[in-house]
Amino acid sequence: MADPSTTELDCIPFVSSKTALTLKKQYLDTAKVMRIPGWLNAQLLSEAASSGSKLWLDFAVDGFHHIAKGRQSFRKYARPDTKMRIEWMDYYASRPEAHLLGQPSVHAKPDKSAVNAGIAALLDSALSMNVAWVSVPQLPFTDDSERNKINAALASAAADWKKTRKASVELVLPAIFTSRPQTSGKTRWRKKTDQIERCLDRSGASILWVVDTTLEDAKGRPSNPERLTNLLELHKHIRSTVSAQVIAGPYWGFNLVLWSRGLCDYPATGVGSGFQYYIPGLAISRGSNFRIPIAPLKRRAVAGAKLRKWLDASLKRLEANDPIAEHFTALIDGWPRHATQDGARELLCVFYRQWIDELQALKPDARAVSLFQSLSAAYVLGTRLPSLPDTEKPAVAAGQVAEQLMLTCLS
Repeated sequence: MADPSTTELDCIPFVSSKTALTLKKQYLDTAKVMRIPGWLNAQLLSEAASSGSKLWLDFAVDGFHHIAKGRQSFRKYARPDTKMRIEWMDYYASRPEAHLLGQPSVHAKPDKSAVNAGIAALLDSALSMNVAWVSVPQLPFTDDSERNKINAALASAAADWKKTRKASVELVLPAIFTSRPQTSGKTRWRKKTDQIERCLDRSGASILWVVDTTLEDAKGRPSNPERLTNLLELHKHIRSTVSAQVIAGPYWGFNLVLWSRGLCDYPATGVGSGFQYYIPGLAISRGSNFRIPIAPLKRRAVAGAKLRKWLDASLKRLEANDPIAEHFTALIDGWPRHATQDGARELLCVFYRQWIDELQALKPDARAVSLFQSLSAAYVLGTRLPSLPDTEKPAVAAGQVAEQLMLTCLS
């Protein structure tokens, strides 16, 4: 069996800060590919280039979704009283050639020459970077077809750019879903997959990135079983109809389900946080609660006083020599560190690396069964333990997150 510490990982860490890059180098150092946004400064770009992973550069034009919806404005952001700085806004405020992407009138009737010029100006900056993959500029899906024309034009513009610049990069086509209805059944998502196929053809992209920004698989919501089933069917269809390699996520565990089942080639993940994809461009309040992994349950929980009491209560239900009890005791012993932001992130990185290593060490056709078994064990363990604190609502049943993921492993 290959040494896990040297095995190239299929998972793709999403890195957008110095903290995330430092953690990636320490815990996901052998990842084949790493995604970085276009706004990283020169120093971080240089550090990323020497990280040992191929770089996937994404200019994150999906942030113009917020501009087009009226949730964000460059004019308002430029006012002197703006206190919260947003890296995406700072980056695109100085790139007016891309602002047409935030104009619904352009979406309905894109001007080919204007789109091509704007996209070429944007993508040209990739030529001076040591990157292997570059994202095709695409706006996220809406519930109707209002962006089909602009996304088709953007796909063609990316193909023209690669051809005229003779760029030796692979193109990645983003397919970003933004609401539950968009994936709620074949009748709805088929319209989106038809558009995906058209844009793959126009762009010549050899890689497809699929993510649902509204899926919170780590929270165990009551609606998740139906949503996960619908997304599973979506990915089965994509796998059967396109030849492109597929990236899925970032998610908490559903990305690993899809990868283990052979329905994606690369499971995308956060680095110590970020297990759900947020479209950039808005200020996000992270709060003061830090989540740590409860590894035997394959889930996270807020590292607060309530969880500390829950660990004590759980130990009373376990035999002293039970490996689960030993794990919970280790969490308690390291509590002062674990209950900090840095400590929580490090613990999540350690857990996630171990989870990926366990699966990657297996033959591909054995991964889905193994994942099912480990999630089943987590679910059964959860039935023996007390309910988690109310900070984990709606999934206070300890095994609920594992149960929902388990049911998608083999169906």
